[in-house]
Formats: sequence, structure tokens, C-alpha cells
Amino acid sequence: MASANATYTDSLPKSQYSLCLCSSLTLSLSSNHSAMEIREKLHQFRFHLLAAAAAALLIVFFFYAAPSFLDVVRYFWPLLVSTALFLVAVVIFDRISPASADLEAEKAGEGLLDYVAGEAPIVAPAPVLEDVHVPELEQEQEQEQSAESEGKLS
Repeated sequence: MASANATYTDSLPKSQYSLCLCSSLTLSLSSNHSAMEIREKLHQFRFHLLAAAAAALLIVFFFYAAPSFLDVVRYFWPLLVSTALFLVAVVIFDRISPASADLEAEKAGEGLLDYVAGEAPIVAPAPVLEDVHVPELEQEQEQEQSAESEGKLS
């Protein structure tokens, strides 16, 4: 059926091309189709046409019920002005900030990115500190040893 419509429309002059409502629903402007064929096609696509009509009515209702653009701007003008001022401040601070701070910030951020990416930094192992004496720690160790020795004796 679609190939018959395609060959038919190819033979028409440009002024008589058909109006295509769907992929296979074609209403010809030259009135070669009978009214019965058109009714059959309309009946076949009745749900599509009803959905399109409902969508059109819904859009018209939204435009009727929705507030005007100026009402929305009047309501949100403080938000719009503060956002615009913030963006202007960002642009100004970007222009007047020193360029050397960018390099330091990038180096500081690289360590964080390496940590998040899971790449461990290459660091020399820490020296073992065996000769460090902490009196409180030594007292605790002595008490533990004496408690263990008393436990073994009894």
C-alpha cells in the first residue's frame, strides 16, 4: 500500500502532492481516493488522532492557565539579579586574580586526585625508631610484664 502511494505521489506535479499525516495515512489533495478509503484510514488511526487532539487541548489549556512571562520575572527578580551579580563577581575575580596562584592550586589538587584515583605516592620508607624512649609507655610495658610473670608464678 505504501509503495502504491509512493508511485502515485511521484507521478503528481508538485502542486498536488499529498499531505502525509502518518507513515501510511495519506490524504490526497487531488481527491482520487474515495471517502470510504479515507474513513477506513481515519478509523485505523483513531487512537493516534485522539491522542494528538488531547495533547493539543492540553497545550492550549497550559498556555491559557499559565502565568505570563512577565509575572514569572517579577516574582523571581531577586533571584535573577543575585545570580547575575554572582556571575559578574566570578568573572571579575577571575580577571584580577594572580596567575601564580593557579600553578600552586593545581599542584595541591594533584595530590588529592592521586589519592582519589588510588595511585599511592612514591615515598621512602620511614626510619625505624628503636631508640626512642617514652617513659609512660615503658611503665605500661613493665607493668604488663610483671603481671604476666606473677600470673606464671601462681
